[in-house]
Amino acid sequence: KTWYWNGNDAIVLAKGSVNDILNSVKVDVFGKIGEGAISSDGGWTNVASAGFISNGYSWTEDHTLMRKSTVLSGDIDALDPFNVGLEWDSLAEDSWNNLGAHTCDCIGTSAVNNIKEVSYVVYPNPANTGEIITITANSKINNIEIIDILGARVLTTKSTKINTNYLSKGKYIAIINLSDGRFIENKIIIE
Repeated sequence: KTWYWNGNDAIVLAKGSVNDILNSVKVDVFGKIGEGAISSDGGWTNVASAGFISNGYSWTEDHTLMRKSTVLSGDIDALDPFNVGLEWDSLAEDSWNNLGAHTCDCIGTSAVNNIKEVSYVVYPNPANTGEIITITANSKINNIEIIDILGARVLTTKSTKINTNYLSKGKYIAIINLSDGRFIENKIIIE
């Protein structure tokens, strides 16, 4: 079959049977299900104030995307906000130079099913300004990165305690980097 895609529709890569989609395992999600096509311009951006949805400027529509070398596993949440700039580089349309290749430090990267073994807690969340957010996991945490809604890293720490006095009110992504190379992304809200 021929498949046409111009970068304004969400795609889910899953492991399983097309006859039993509800029981398949998501491996990677590109976009946010039900969102991309609602924009007349289509696609997604790295602009948080637009909800990462294109409003005339798109990283995805009619572009070639290449996974960042820092990404070691797929995004498996089909309904979370899709900030394309966190995991993808946007290149000119029809850039074929790196087709079939992905450079990354994938040593120690786990299989898709192994990420389910990680249990973690982010508490309190949402948190009030001045509170300490504690992050714990059943795997050793190497460090935690806090990314603001514009995609900028605002904090990197080896501590599992996040002092919210240094963060403005709003939404953030906590990237919990585990010592075995896996990572977890979790939304944090400061009120």
